[in-house]
Amino acid sequence: MFRCVAFNDAGHASHQARISVIGQPYVQPIGDITAVQGQPATVTCAYSGYPIEEVFFLKGKRRLPYDERHVITSLGSLTISVVDKSDEDEYTCAVVGENGQRAEQSFRFLVVLPPVLSPFIFSEALEEGMRATAVCSVVSGDPPIQLLWLKDGQPLMAHSRADTHVQVLNIKEF
Repeated sequence: MFRCVAFNDAGHASHQARISVIGQPYVQPIGDITAVQGQPATVTCAYSGYPIEEVFFLKGKRRLPYDERHVITSLGSLTISVVDKSDEDEYTCAVVGENGQRAEQSFRFLVVLPPVLSPFIFSEALEEGMRATAVCSVVSGDPPIQLLWLKDGQPLMAHSRADTHVQVLNIKEF
């Protein structure tokens, strides 16, 4: 697949095309793919051989697309418009040549959940010199998760000497 991209201050334009080399179908290996739930994802099946009659994807043993979220382009790409945990499975890209010869590659499609935080609130009656506590709690999301506290856009360190009035403690993993 070749792509040419032209751009300037006013915008950009692009075009892509395949070179078709006569030969048996072949599919390049596809590594495992990790996608974020709620986001779009595209998997490209890089294949060669000519003439090619058909390029398709299977999820498990079922042929795609079987709903409006899954779209397959003629160039061998699978796009999932909004990734869901139910999309996690083994997928196969299959290419069929004019004489019925077939090549395929399988890959795992993994779905991860981004962290979701429980909101924290500071009392509106705080005055200078008073104490306040805030708990940052992750209510969902796939580990590993790292927490970082910021004050005025700058990180607060767990044992910072810069501000002796602020203490950051890790209570539990989440």
